Formats: sequence, C-alpha cells, structure tokens
Amino acid sequence: MGAEELAVLKYALAREREGVKFYRERSKEIHVPEVKELFLQLAEMEMDHVSFISKMIEDASREDEIAIAISHIEQKNVFYSRESLELRGISVDSLAGDLSALRIAYLIEKDFEDFYKQRAQETSKKEIKDLFDMLSSWEEDHKTTLLGLYESLMKEYWSAQRFEPLY
Repeated sequence: MGAEELAVLKYALAREREGVKFYRERSKEIHVPEVKELFLQLAEMEMDHVSFISKMIEDASREDEIAIAISHIEQKNVFYSRESLELRGISVDSLAGDLSALRIAYLIEKDFEDFYKQRAQETSKKEIKDLFDMLSSWEEDHKTTLLGLYESLMKEYWSAQRFEPLY
C-alpha cells in the first residue's frame, strides 16, 4: 500500500471515530426508542469500522499484504415493530428533535459513502478498490436504514400535525 492510500485510511479512521462519538452522544438525547436503539447499534458498527481500518493501517505499516476478508459485519438489519408514538407518550416536539438527529446521521453516512466511493474510483490497485468499495457498501447500508426510519417517523410527525405534503 502506498503512502497516499495509507493517508486516506488514516483520514477515514479519524472520520469513523467521529461517527462513533456522534452516535453515542446523540443517543443520550433521543426520545424515540427505535432511534435510540439504532444510534447505539450504529455506534457499534462504526467501532467495527474503526477496528477494521486500524488493522488495515497496522498491516500496511508492517508492509504486510493487505488481506481483505470481505466480512459482512454489517449484516445487522434493523427492523422494528413499532406502535404509535402517541401510545408511547412521545411529544411532537421530541419527535422533531429526533427527526433532526436522524437527518444529520443520514447526511454523515452519505458523506462517508461518497468519500469511500470516490477513493475506490481514484485507485488503480484492485485490493485498495475492493477495500473502499466494501466500506462504501457498509455506509450505504447505514444510510438506507436511517432513511427508512426517518421517512416512517416523518409520516407520523405529519400525521400528528394533521399535515400531508402535496407531493
């Protein structure tokens, strides 16, 4: 692995650590149980990313060949059985704050996904491309999960406000 790829991995490692911190801190402020649970699970997944990338950096530092075990540590699909927010006593104001946190989380994951996709496109080394493609795929899974929960809760929010968008 070249110096440029190593620098990209170190940057990615710092960003993944920021993701862990974000999810852990925000989970303490969340009111909707599904959002709190998802944020805690995403913090764990981001820690898996930190461990994975740290190992890649360590192997590269020892000049070991990069051996990417295409592991599927991300296959933790998160589906919830949900009851109405009203029945759980969650206020519309609390929901609005949780929706904002979900939106920010979605944008963070989209940014991670785009970053890894771009790096995959820029390299000519197959093993490095595979690494970044795998990381991008993990972030895409996070993004998709967040978007699904966001859209579901947004509909409940609109309903609670007696509002329906025109589109």
